[in-house]
Formats: sequence, structure tokens, C-alpha cells
Amino acid sequence: MSVLTDIAESGFVPDALVRVGIRRLVGLRLREEHDDDPQIREERS
Repeated sequence: MSVLTDIAESGFVPDALVRVGIRRLVGLRLREEHDDDPQIREERS
């Protein structure tokens, strides 16, 4: 496991902050996936 995962699971980081980070990563991945879709790219512009 990564160091960040270990820290999050150990309880040093509040759950709310972990959730914010997860949402941010999911959002970034979704944008990356849709970068290849011209229709979605046009809608964002």
C-alpha cells in the first residue's frame, strides 16, 4: 500500500478530508476519460 493510504487508514486524517480527496481524484479521472470525446469536450468549452 502507499504511504498516503496507510496514513488515511490509521486515522490521522479525518474521514471528511479523505472523502474530499477521493472526490477530487474521481473528478480528474472522469475528465481525463472524456477528453477523447469531442462532444463532451465541446460542451465544456
